[in-house]
Amino acid sequence: MSLPISTKAPNNRASFQGALFLLLLLVGQASTQATASIGANNRASTGQPVIITKVIDGDTVILADGRHVRLIGINTPETGKRDQPEQPLARQAKKQLQTLLRTGKVLLTPGKQPRDHYGRTLAYLDVEGVDVQAALLGAGMGWLVAIPPNIGRLKAYQAQQKRAEKQRRGIWANPRYQPRDASKLTAKDTGFQLVRGRIQSIGHSRKNVYLNFGAHFAVRISHGNWQNYFPESKEVFRNKVVIISGWIRKQHGGKSGGKKREKLIMSLGHPAMIKIVK
Repeated sequence: MSLPISTKAPNNRASFQGALFLLLLLVGQASTQATASIGANNRASTGQPVIITKVIDGDTVILADGRHVRLIGINTPETGKRDQPEQPLARQAKKQLQTLLRTGKVLLTPGKQPRDHYGRTLAYLDVEGVDVQAALLGAGMGWLVAIPPNIGRLKAYQAQQKRAEKQRRGIWANPRYQPRDASKLTAKDTGFQLVRGRIQSIGHSRKNVYLNFGAHFAVRISHGNWQNYFPESKEVFRNKVVIISGWIRKQHGGKSGGKKREKLIMSLGHPAMIKIVK
């Protein structure tokens, strides 16, 4: 594409500022991709070459053999499926994934848990030594997701998210994605959410530990995941203000006053999804 030629005298200061901005932008992108590629060459050498025929959104693709692949370790804004409105930055995340996948041969590495409950393949993608999920997290195009046993690249992904959050990239600069107040959650607040609140009590059942934020919202962690991944005593979390991230679902309980009780539950499997604020 040719650029129009200006007949005005050049503005040296503006030109310098524009060039400096472009240089900083390119350096930032290069730094993210360079960090995303650390150790990826060794991992990618064992990956399976695949052909991507369609990018659904920022974290889901379709392969030439028909498999739907859900990227491990990241959740990106929704593009507006099933009559739901498109979330901010959903298109940018999808476009960035498309761009990454066009840069070279795509290698797929399945997770320890190879499929989710929808039947999709759970996998890591690498392109020319660049970890695709790490690059997206470093650009602020999604949130870290840690779901055991698929946590093999967790430390690298945590570093990328920390970088993006510190530099206010993508979702971390968007007011729409500020943590929700746990005390103000309603039945409409299902799906992936960031939530901030105080853990008021800790409960137990035969299978799970419950971090209760009040009568209507709780975090559920299986005893197995707690024993395997949470080194702290449960009491470390009592009365603490935390920020948690994950998928909220409605859970129906017994009846109270003739009406069915409804509680919002977020299931977590790893401490990477919960941060103590104070």
